[in-house]
Amino acid sequence: MTLILIGHEVGRTEVRQQFLLQHEEPGHQGLFAISDSALTAKMTSEEGGVSYTTLFTGIRKVHELKIQVGRPDILRNGHFTNNFYEAFRTSAFLAFAGNANEAQHVLAIIREDLENLQLSFRFDQQTGEPKRHIIIPRRADNPMNENGYACSEDTFDPDQVQHLYTADLFVSIVAQAIQTALQSSIEYNRTNNYPPTLSTYAFGIWCPVSRQHKLYRLIPRSTLVDGRLTFDATPEVVPENEVLALGTEIVVNALPIQETYDKALADGESPAEAMAALLDKVVDKQFAEFSGRPVDRPITRYHLKEGLFRELR
Repeated sequence: MTLILIGHEVGRTEVRQQFLLQHEEPGHQGLFAISDSALTAKMTSEEGGVSYTTLFTGIRKVHELKIQVGRPDILRNGHFTNNFYEAFRTSAFLAFAGNANEAQHVLAIIREDLENLQLSFRFDQQTGEPKRHIIIPRRADNPMNENGYACSEDTFDPDQVQHLYTADLFVSIVAQAIQTALQSSIEYNRTNNYPPTLSTYAFGIWCPVSRQHKLYRLIPRSTLVDGRLTFDATPEVVPENEVLALGTEIVVNALPIQETYDKALADGESPAEAMAALLDKVVDKQFAEFSGRPVDRPITRYHLKEGLFRELR
């Protein structure tokens, strides 16, 4: 089981490289993620009692994502080669709760796509949307491969493409990767036997276009279409003043998560530190619904500020 608390950090203390800065007034300091690290086993007795046992700890449930966009090398004749030069680079993070095997498969596809993005161009006469400058994963069909179309050498000048690097664009690629990964996992499954509950994901990123940190919730849902499973993972924006909790529902519902966050803001304290303290208390809390620990130590804190992802000890 899992418990991860994610939200927007607000405080007076700011870490810049190796320097610790103190501000007079609290300000937005990026995104935080506080996670347990336990792999547990759930057991149900003949009487219906539920207990959890920690198998081992140290499991990473929040992962850094490298995002890299390549600019195609345009020849003098307007055509391009398969050589790409770095145009944009940043970091984001992905957190998940649920089926660890599924999540690892999904994570691999997401990384493959985000680390190999390419700038491209779709002319008005070509089929497909959107038109003109676009960003696509390497595995996608590239409209620039169609014969008869050529670009100028300055087509991908930085001033022409800066507006593309939005949080919404990158989360849409993550959502598509989730759907692709889940679809591929049942490609040769003729029985449609698939876990009724899929993992839940959270994606955090700094948007250089809107100059905002954005947090998204992605809950894959399966539907049966013409006798075949299909998946949808439409992203949902998490408001800045809301804590996103992933994990064991009974535990999440029993905790004063949002109240603790709101109190930290009202008192001028760090919401991330308040969330870390709350999660630490959960480990030793007794629940009437079960015995044992669905979450366990060590607890890890992560921070994302303007594309810089750090694990805090």
